[in-house]
This record gives sequence, structure tokens and C-alpha cells, in this order.
Amino acid sequence: MGNVPRCRRCGYSVELPLKCPRCGEPSFEVAAFQVYPEDVRYVVAFVNESDVHTIHQSFQGDPDGIMLRNLVERLGELLHSAAPRAATAVRTPPWIVDVVERISGVTVRTVRDDFDDVVRSLQAELRADRRLDRVEEPPERKLGGSHSTIIGGRRGRELVLKVASVPYVKRVIPGRIGAKGSRGGGGVRLKVSRVDDSGNVKLLLSEGAATQEIFVVTTARDEREGKLVAELLERVIR
Repeated sequence: MGNVPRCRRCGYSVELPLKCPRCGEPSFEVAAFQVYPEDVRYVVAFVNESDVHTIHQSFQGDPDGIMLRNLVERLGELLHSAAPRAATAVRTPPWIVDVVERISGVTVRTVRDDFDDVVRSLQAELRADRRLDRVEEPPERKLGGSHSTIIGGRRGRELVLKVASVPYVKRVIPGRIGAKGSRGGGGVRLKVSRVDDSGNVKLLLSEGAATQEIFVVTTARDEREGKLVAELLERVIR
């Protein structure tokens, strides 16, 4: 989807999804792919800040597994040609990831999330990276405030540490513990409540009838940038 892009370095029109033929700059910064061995097919999305280009490839009939191997090698060659700086494999068997990584020369991480969610998250991260400073500290060191208790036991703490692991988060401050008007259910939940004018984010952690505000100080400078961080937070706590 999207229009054929121009090279980010020199402005030359680029045929998707290859490097710029004039200066060699890759058209897309990152990629995500998912291979379906039982169907002998893959989908790969090349992602930059403003565009996503998706390619589907499948082979028909594979009684002896040769076509699947050829398909995987073709995916590796495609990634090698496009030269993203990193790729994400979604719900793909480890042996396939190993082959793709070896042929492409691209570092591949693996996740178990929904493919479309991964693509949206990659693009959100690229947009945030363009605008926001990063804080490279262990998540535990970002926790602060006068209220050290986090409701929800181990799960509640895991969710809060996931928030703190986002590189655009400077500080995570647990607030006071309160109660809902009526008893809730569904276990431990954490959701984005709002983004303020300074780009900081308020979350709401809940367990049963108990609630707790979690204040997140970000590197955003205004509400618009804060919404970029909030989008990333929604994805890590989902």
C-alpha cells in the first residue's frame, strides 16, 4: 500500500522494495515476515516511517518439501536485496528463521504476536525514533515515586516493567491505590487513560475492585508526541 517512494537520501524514484539504484540507500528501514509452512506461502511487509509495502508469495504443491525450502530461500534473497536494518519473524518456525537470517544477512528477531499488529508497532517505533530521545536504562531503574506498592501481584509488576522498558519512558511512578464503584473482574489489567499537554501518559492498573494510577514521564515534548508513546505503550501492555 502507499505510493512508490523516493530515496530518503537522494530523492530518486525507487522500484519497490529494492535499494535506490542511484545511491544504494534501502527503501525501507525494517521488515516483518510470516511463513506458513503448511500452505507453502509467506507474507513480508517492508516498513518505513511513512509507508508499508506488502508482498505475498506462494507455491502450489509440495509433496517432498522442496518447494517450501525454495520459498524460504527466495524470502531470504528478497530481504538481502531490500537490505532492511532488521527484520521481525512472526510465528515462524526457528529453522526457517535461521535460513532466512543466513541468506539475507539481516538480523531477525522472533515474536508470537499478530502480524498486522507487529507491522503497526514497527511503524510507530520508527516515527517515535525520529522525534523522541531514548532513555537506555534498565526498566527497574525507571520505577520511582513514594508509593512502592503495585497492585496485581507479579502480573501487575510485569505490566509496569513492560511500560518502563519502552525507550521513550524516563520514569514510571505508581500512584495511590483506590477502589472502583463496583467490583470488577477479568484479572489484572493495565490501560492508557490519557495523555497530557506535556506528552506524559497516565495509565490505570486494575485488579478486581482495586485500581491504581500509574504516571509515565516520557521524552515527548507535547501531546502529539506523547500520543506516539501512548500507542507504543498500548501495544506492549496488550
